[in-house]
Amino acid sequence: MRWRCRRAPVGPVRPGAARSALVTPPRPEPPPVRRSAGRLAELHALDVLPEPSFTAIVALAAFACGAPITLVNLINATGQHFKGRYGTAAPGMDLRIAFCPHAICGRSLLEVPDAPADPRFRDDPLVSGEPYVRLYAGVPVLSHDHALGTVRVMDHRPRRLSDAQRQALATLANDAAGLLQLHHYAARTDQALVRLRRIDAVKNQSLRTVNHELLTPLASIRSSVQLVRDGDLDAATQERFLESNTIAPRAVTTCGRVSQVVRHVLSVHRPGIGWGAGPLPRARPSAGRQ
Repeated sequence: MRWRCRRAPVGPVRPGAARSALVTPPRPEPPPVRRSAGRLAELHALDVLPEPSFTAIVALAAFACGAPITLVNLINATGQHFKGRYGTAAPGMDLRIAFCPHAICGRSLLEVPDAPADPRFRDDPLVSGEPYVRLYAGVPVLSHDHALGTVRVMDHRPRRLSDAQRQALATLANDAAGLLQLHHYAARTDQALVRLRRIDAVKNQSLRTVNHELLTPLASIRSSVQLVRDGDLDAATQERFLESNTIAPRAVTTCGRVSQVVRHVLSVHRPGIGWGAGPLPRARPSAGRQ
């Protein structure tokens, strides 16, 4: 199903026209939230509500526009969620309540100077009851061309924003979009660091295994071959291994070479050292061929 945004026509009412002519136009159908909801899920933007880092945005909006209520609200299929809030303790509201469905149909500021005088909003619960909104101004928060929500201000008295206030609100909406993206990048970085720590733990365990399973037998083999080479055996055993004396020096050299390589690998990958511990020692041709 494809959602369509419909804006109700707004025009002057002829003097003397019947009150019934001011029939409140239907509220716009739910905005195209499917792709925006997917983008919010990618950003994990609704994981923490409200989020302290967005408090600065709503505080600046309240100061710049002189408004008692300011919000950074994000929209998905389940409703409006307040990422940052000033002047209210509500966590959010229904998708079809208030002005935001109208605001995100566009790509720029929606300003309503006097809500009771606008047939689109005069029967809205926020207008006819608490907090008795008169001024509404909201700018969409855009990410990858998706309207994720708005930065909006509301006031109890009818008025218009100045050009400087409109520009400030637009800038804060851009800042909110950028902050969502930065939080997403930070979360991805944290996840990558966790994965790297796990990989590093596996690597260190592998190196400990190499040290125990390879170097220890090599040391034993080297000691045994040295006994044969040096003749530190009884006569019968020495006679038995006499023919091995020609290969004993090469065996000792080979064991030493393998031990040196393994120690080099261990030193290169030792925690806190990493790559760059020096080149591998070159094997001599005679040892390399054995």
